Amino acid sequence: MKINKLSDYLKRSLRDADRNVEEEFKDFLTDLEGQLRSNSPVDHGDFKGAWKSSGVIGSSGNLTARVSNNSVYAGAIEFGSAPGSRPWPSPGPKTTNSGGRIYSSQAVGGVINKTLDEKTIMMFASKLANSIARAFR
Repeated sequence: MKINKLSDYLKRSLRDADRNVEEEFKDFLTDLEGQLRSNSPVDHGDFKGAWKSSGVIGSSGNLTARVSNNSVYAGAIEFGSAPGSRPWPSPGPKTTNSGGRIYSSQAVGGVINKTLDEKTIMMFASKLANSIARAFR
C-alpha cells in the first residue's frame, strides 16, 4: 500500500512539475518579448513593434519557442552593417562604428545579446528550479 501512495505522489508531482515548467516558460517568453521591445532602438517604431513569439510549443520535456523580428532593419540592427553596405553605408548621426560594423547608436552590438544575457538566463533557470521544487512539496 505504501508503494502505491509513493507512486501516486510521484506521478502527481511530475505532472505538476511539467505544468509549472510550462507556465514558467510562458512567463519568461512574455517577459523576454517585453524586454526586447524595451531595448529596441526607435526611429519610426517598426523594429520595436515587430517582435513576435511562437508561444510555447511542445510538451513535457520538449518545450521550444521562437522569438523573431521580421522588420526590414532587423538584420542590420542585430549584426550591424558592413561599411559601404545598406542600410548604413557609413556612420551618421544615428549610427556608430563598432568592431568594423555600423550599428544603430541605440543598439550597439544588437538587441538580443543585450537582452538575453547570462543574468537573464540564470534568473530563468532559478525560476524553473523553484517551479519544479514546488511540485514536490
